[in-house]
Amino acid sequence: MKPQLAVQAVLPASAVVCFFCYSHMSLMSFLALATALPAALTAAAAANPEVTLALLLPFFAIFQCLSLFFGKLKSIVRPPDLAFVPKGKVKKVAVIGGGSSGIAAAKEAMEAGLEVVVFEQTDQIGGNWVFRETDAHSSVYRSTVINTTKQAMSFSDYPMTEETPAYPHHSHITEYFKSYAEHFDVTPKIRFHTRVLDVSQIAGDRWKVVSCPTDSADVGRPEESHGKVREDDEESPLQDSGSHTVEEYDAVMVCNGHHHIPTWPSFPGQDKFKGHMIHSHSYKDPTSCDSGFDYRDKRVLVVGVGNSGCDVAVELSRVTEQLYLATRSGLWVLPKYVQGVALDHEFNLKRLIAICIPRAFEETSFYQSIFADVFEHKVQAVQGNMAKWGMRPQYRISQQHPTVNQDILHRIGVGSITMQGNVREITEDGVVFDDGERVKLDAIIFATGYKIRFPFLTKSLAPVNEENHVRLHHFMLNPKHPPTMVFIGLIQPIGPLMPIAELQCRWAMQIFKGERGVLRPAELERLITARLDTVWKTFLRRARHTTESHYFPIVEALAEEIGCVPRLWNPANWKVMKELLLSPAGWPFTYRLQGPGQKVDTAVDALKTAFSQIGKHP
Repeated sequence: MKPQLAVQAVLPASAVVCFFCYSHMSLMSFLALATALPAALTAAAAANPEVTLALLLPFFAIFQCLSLFFGKLKSIVRPPDLAFVPKGKVKKVAVIGGGSSGIAAAKEAMEAGLEVVVFEQTDQIGGNWVFRETDAHSSVYRSTVINTTKQAMSFSDYPMTEETPAYPHHSHITEYFKSYAEHFDVTPKIRFHTRVLDVSQIAGDRWKVVSCPTDSADVGRPEESHGKVREDDEESPLQDSGSHTVEEYDAVMVCNGHHHIPTWPSFPGQDKFKGHMIHSHSYKDPTSCDSGFDYRDKRVLVVGVGNSGCDVAVELSRVTEQLYLATRSGLWVLPKYVQGVALDHEFNLKRLIAICIPRAFEETSFYQSIFADVFEHKVQAVQGNMAKWGMRPQYRISQQHPTVNQDILHRIGVGSITMQGNVREITEDGVVFDDGERVKLDAIIFATGYKIRFPFLTKSLAPVNEENHVRLHHFMLNPKHPPTMVFIGLIQPIGPLMPIAELQCRWAMQIFKGERGVLRPAELERLITARLDTVWKTFLRRARHTTESHYFPIVEALAEEIGCVPRLWNPANWKVMKELLLSPAGWPFTYRLQGPGQKVDTAVDALKTAFSQIGKHP
C-alpha cells in the first residue's frame, strides 16, 4: 500500500468504523469518535500496509469490546427466538462416514452419553486420507503431504506427537486418526464395509437409515450417477448388494466428505483426444495409476492450479519430457516455509490481533483490501512477482483458495514446468491454448475439483443444488428439516478442516441434548443468504467457493455457540496468556481452556508444547 493509497483509504475506513460505532454507542461518543478518527488515521497513514493495520488495531480493540458488551445487552433485552430439541429425545445417533469428521462426531456423541453407530463403506478409518492403489473413494496420491501444520490441524484434546513432521504425510494422518479412534474407543462403534443407501425422515422427527454391506470390488468407487442431485421420488443410485438393514435413529450426523465425485470440464474436441485422460482423483504416482499409465518421458498437461493440480504437476515434472500447467486466471503460490518458519505460523494473524478486529468489519471491502495488501506484500517479498513466473493472477490473493507449494517455482525455473493460459480446444494429439499455441500431448490430467453430492439423500434433505451451492447455517444446519440432522465438515476453509468439524460436533451435541437452541428456519435462511452474499463479495464467484470460508471467523462463531471462546479475563487462561495471544489465531487447543467440554490441563500442555515447536522441524 503506497502512502497516497493509505491516505485515500482513510475516509472509507472512517466511514465503516463510524457506521459500526453508530449502531453501538451513544450519540455524544459517536460524534467524538467520528470527529477524531479521520484526522488520526490521516496523520498516521504509512507506506507499509502492516503499519496501517497496526494503527487501526487500537480502534478495532475498542470497537470489539463495545460490540461484545452491546451484543450481550441486546440478547438480554431482546433474546433470540430459539427452538430446542426436547431433553432426552435424542438417545441413538447414526454417523455416516468414518473419516476425520465421522470419528470426531462419534467421539463427541459418546462423551455426551449417546448410543452411536458409525457407517463406513470401506475397510478402515480415514476417509479421503487412506491411500489406495485403485481408483476408489480416496483421492490422495502416494506422495500426498498436508498443507497445514500438525499444530493447526490436530484435534483439540488429542494433539499430534512431537515426532510427527511439521507437515505430515498422508500415512501419518491415517495413523493419527486410527490412534484417535482407539484412544477414545470409537473403533468398536464402526460398521466397516457398510454403505448407507437412503436416509429419510419419519414420524416424530426421527430418521430411517437403510444400509447394506459392500465388498472389496466396489469399496467407495465413485459412480457417474452419484453426480446428480437426487429427486424426492427417485431411488438411491448407490449400488445395492440386495441385503438391506433398516434402522431408526433419533439423530443423524452426515460426515461423508465432499472430495469423491470428480468435476469434469468440457472443452471443444475433448472426446477426440487419443491419449491418456484422467481426473486428478484417479492419479496415484508417476508410473502407475488405476489404468496403469506410465508418465515417464511423456508430454503431459495438467489443467487446474489448485493444491492438487500443482502437487501433481511438480511430481510429474521430475520424470516427464515436458509438463504443461494450464490456468484460466493465474494463481498466487504460497511457500510452506518463510525464513524457516511454517507458513501458517508466520502468516496467520496472531490471536492478539485477530480478536481486536470486529467480525462485521472483516466482511467489508476496505478490510479485504487491507488484508490483500498485507498478504500480497508478504508473499511477493518471499516469492517475487507472480507475473514473472508466468502465473499472472487476475484476482487479489484473498479472493481464491490459496495454493501452497514449496517446489513449483523451482520446477518452472529449471524449465520442467511450462505455465500456460486456458485451453481453447483439445485435438486428437494435443491442445490449443487461448493464445493460439499448439502442443502435442500424451496425457491430460484434469485437476478441476469435485461435486458436492449426497446420493443417500433426496433433494428435500440435501443442502446442495446442481451448481454446488450449499445452504447451511455454520455449514451445518439445514433450515428445511429438524436440527437432529447435521452436516459435519462440509466446508472449504482457508486453514485446517478438523478443528472446525470438531467444534461443529461439540455444538451438535448441545443441540441434541436440548442444552442449546437453534434459531427458527426463517432466521436461519436469512443468515445463510447473508453468508452467501459475503462469500460472493469476498471470493471469486465459482462453484468451488460456495463452501469457502476464512478460518478464524468460523471457528470463533462456532466457539461462541458452544460457549468455549477463551476470554482474556478468565484467570484459568492467565497461565498460558503468552501462548494464547501470540499463537496463530484459532489453534484448536484454545477451545478447550474454558466452557462446556473444557479439558484445561490437556489444553494447557498442548498449547505450551505446540507454541514451543514454532520454527522447529522434527
